[in-house]
Amino acid sequence: MLDVERDLMAQFATKIMGWRNFRYEDSDEGLRLIGEYKKGNEWHEAPVPDYGSEPMALWAAEAYIKNAGLVFDYIAELRKLTNCGDLDDAEEIFKVVNAQPILKVRAAVRAYDSHNSENAHSEVVN
Repeated sequence: MLDVERDLMAQFATKIMGWRNFRYEDSDEGLRLIGEYKKGNEWHEAPVPDYGSEPMALWAAEAYIKNAGLVFDYIAELRKLTNCGDLDDAEEIFKVVNAQPILKVRAAVRAYDSHNSENAHSEVVN
C-alpha cells in the first residue's frame, strides 16, 4: 500500500468508522496500519482493514456512511469520481454501484469533509 493510500485509510477509519491512535507496524506485506476501535465501552487495538482493497470491509462500512447521514454527499462524490452522468440511466448507475473500493473510500472521506464544512458554515451563519 502506498503512503497516500495509508493516509486515506487512516482518514476513512477516523472520520467514517471512529478509529483513533494510529501507528504503523512492519509485517510480511510491508507497513500495516494499526489503530484502536471502540467496542462497547472499551477501545481495542487491531490492524485497520484495507477498505480500499477489501470489498467486504467496505461493504460493512457503507452502513456507517448511511448512519452518519452522508448518503447524498457520498453519492455526489462517487458520481464525480466515476464521471457518472444522469442517474436515470442504468449504465450510469452501474458506474457508481461498481466503483472501485478505493474510489468509494475517497468519496466517503470527501463526503464527510463536505458535510462537516457545510454544517460548520451553517452554524456560523445562524
